[in-house]
Amino acid sequence: MATNYNAPAIWGQDILLNEGDFVPSSTGDLSLVSSISNVKQAIVNRLKTEVGSLPYDTTYGLDLSLLIGRKHTLEREEFLRTAIVETLKQEPRIRAISQVQVLSDKNRPDVIYVSIVVIPTSTQTPLVLNLVYPYWTLTLVEKVVNEKQTSLSSNLVDVDSDIYTIEGVWLATDTGHTGTNYYLPNGSFTGKRILLGTKLSTSFADMQVNYTKKVTPQIALQ
Repeated sequence: MATNYNAPAIWGQDILLNEGDFVPSSTGDLSLVSSISNVKQAIVNRLKTEVGSLPYDTTYGLDLSLLIGRKHTLEREEFLRTAIVETLKQEPRIRAISQVQVLSDKNRPDVIYVSIVVIPTSTQTPLVLNLVYPYWTLTLVEKVVNEKQTSLSSNLVDVDSDIYTIEGVWLATDTGHTGTNYYLPNGSFTGKRILLGTKLSTSFADMQVNYTKKVTPQIALQ
C-alpha cells in the first residue's frame, strides 16, 4: 500500500532561484523549492558564493579565486577539489561526501566540470550533481550521453534539449568515440542546434551526441 513521503525537516524549504533571480508563481507569489530539490539548490548556492562575501557568515561559500588566473593543471584541480570538499562539509543537509571530481577542458579555458556524489542527511540514497563553472558562475546541469540523432545536413544536428556545454558529436557506429569528433575543431551551438566543426560526408547521417543541459530545481507545490 502506497504511503505519502515526508521529506526530512532539515531539507527545508526556500525561495526558488533561477540564475540568482526570483521565479514568480502562477498566482503572482514567489515560487518555492523544497525536499531534495532544496538540497540541490542549497549546494549550488554555497558553491557559487565567494567565501567572505556574506557579512553575517564570513565562512559561508567557496574560495572562487581558485578558478581565476590559473592554468589548467592537476594541482589546480586538486586545490579546487579539496576546497569544494571542505565547503560541502559545512552544509548541514549533507551527511556524507562520497565523491568530488574536478575536470578541466584544455579546449575550453572558461569551463571547469565538477561531479559530486553526496548522501543527504536522513537518507541512504546518493544525490548526484553535475556542475559547470563557466565564466566564474556555477550552474547545475545534467549530462546527456550518446543521444541518437539524424543530421539535418552535412553540418547541422539538432538535439532534444537546449545545450549548455557540448563534449562532441560522433557517428552512431562510433560507439567508443575513437573516430572523428565532428564538433571539432570550431563547432558552435545555439539552443538545440549544433553547427559542426567538421562536415559530414553525407546529409541525414545517424549521429550520437554528448552534451549537458541546464537543470532548474523543481518548484514546490503551494
